[in-house]
Amino acid sequence: MADLRISQKHGVNPMIPICFFCNEERNEVALLGYLPGDKQAPMHGVIDYEPCHGCQIQMEQGVTLIEVNDYPNHEHQPPMGDRYYPTGRWLVMTEEGILNTINDLEMANGIINEGRAFIPPEVFEMLNPREEEA
Repeated sequence: MADLRISQKHGVNPMIPICFFCNEERNEVALLGYLPGDKQAPMHGVIDYEPCHGCQIQMEQGVTLIEVNDYPNHEHQPPMGDRYYPTGRWLVMTEEGILNTINDLEMANGIINEGRAFIPPEVFEMLNPREEEA
């Protein structure tokens, strides 16, 4: 664990992390310490891409497909992996669904073995089309 630089104004400067995937509290407390300009930490915020317990349970039901862009979706967004920026949309498919959707058997098995894959928005839309607004 890195050393925590204490804020002169706000001490350990706590924040309640929220899940990137569902926007619910993660039942944790993050100690941010000193922030640039000795700012106070917000009460809630996303600090990483770790799913909360509830999202993790859903993700374990199959293969998680995470919609990503190759550019940040907002200022200061860190990448997930080396170069992908998640949009916040995701879905879980069964292994059978993956095998029926992806024609390349080697690729499909690789995704199944990994348990997740990053997909661009156009693929996400094909797999999970939005309902037409009335």
